[in-house]
Amino acid sequence: MAETKVSLAANQLSEQVKESIKFWREFRDEYLEEVNNIKPYVGVGLLQQVWQKKVEFNNKDVRGDKEFTVQSMKLESCLSQVDEATQLLTGIWSSDHNNDYDSRQHHLAKTRAAGNLVVGLSKRAVTNEAACIDLLQELAELEKLVDPRSPTASMLHHFDKCQSQVPTRSGEDDGQGSNRLENEAIDEGAGNNDEYGNSNYEN
Repeated sequence: MAETKVSLAANQLSEQVKESIKFWREFRDEYLEEVNNIKPYVGVGLLQQVWQKKVEFNNKDVRGDKEFTVQSMKLESCLSQVDEATQLLTGIWSSDHNNDYDSRQHHLAKTRAAGNLVVGLSKRAVTNEAACIDLLQELAELEKLVDPRSPTASMLHHFDKCQSQVPTRSGEDDGQGSNRLENEAIDEGAGNNDEYGNSNYEN
């Protein structure tokens, strides 16, 4: 159950990250196209004002929604779901499992840290194009951490494989010891047969 919630939360965050990348990239591309002809003649300060005015203009759509604010809120909502899934995953490790280690917890901590950085930059990007550039870079990094197609995020979406990486506690049988002994015994017995399959033991 906890693993399923982790995978679902990561999927939802991945989809939101893709949406945010598309939103900010299209906005910046449109801005660059509009200021391309005047960039050689004006300073950074004026270009910054144009960026801010464009944000203000695009933030007032017919529905009354503030698109830039909504993008940040969606990201924060998805990150909250990741937090909830992380708590569930942590809860399955009781105090007597303190020698066990689950790499997903570390990966989820990295995801949350990257998410916090992205949310902060998304709020700064409404007033500064440079922040938007950094935001797009950090969104791309966050996408690698949660995208099901990314090898980096595979442990969040294919938890059955991840489980096999968790070591058993010392002294605890992993359920395979007896099988290994049986196989070794068979191999040893096989080594005592001649090339015709007859036993080399004398009667």
